[in-house]
Amino acid sequence: MSTTVIIVGLITIPIGAVIAVFVGYYIGKTRDRAHFEERLRNEKEASERRLLEAQNQQREALLEARDENARFRAAMERENAERRTELTRQERRIQQKEENLERKIDVLEQRERRVNAKERALEQANEEVEALRQQQLDELEHIAQRPIKSLRRLCQSSRSPTMK
Repeated sequence: MSTTVIIVGLITIPIGAVIAVFVGYYIGKTRDRAHFEERLRNEKEASERRLLEAQNQQREALLEARDENARFRAAMERENAERRTELTRQERRIQQKEENLERKIDVLEQRERRVNAKERALEQANEEVEALRQQQLDELEHIAQRPIKSLRRLCQSSRSPTMK
């Protein structure tokens, strides 16, 4: 082998080794970059999946909260409606009782007026009876003060002709 071949071999081998090192370094760096980019892409995809899952969970929680709120509101509205119905029923019952009491009061007032009118009529009749009694007493006293003879004449004159 000739010296030139040897020299060329000696020069080309280190140059080939340097080139191989650079090529290996470049390939390794490219692989590392590809691996890094793939890991980055995988992490990004995983992060996006976790974000989507969190958003889905948030949406589900929001929907569940809305449903619970709607159920609670419906229950409260039913309860309020029942209370309003009960209040209306009680108000109606109280109003009926008030009307009944007013009618009873009216009846009692009418009775009281009738009783008062009867009492006034009785008092007036008692006064008339008392006046008649007093008149008869006065007459009897007047008669009692007359002499007996004049009484006989009075009795005879007051008798009817059939009694004589």
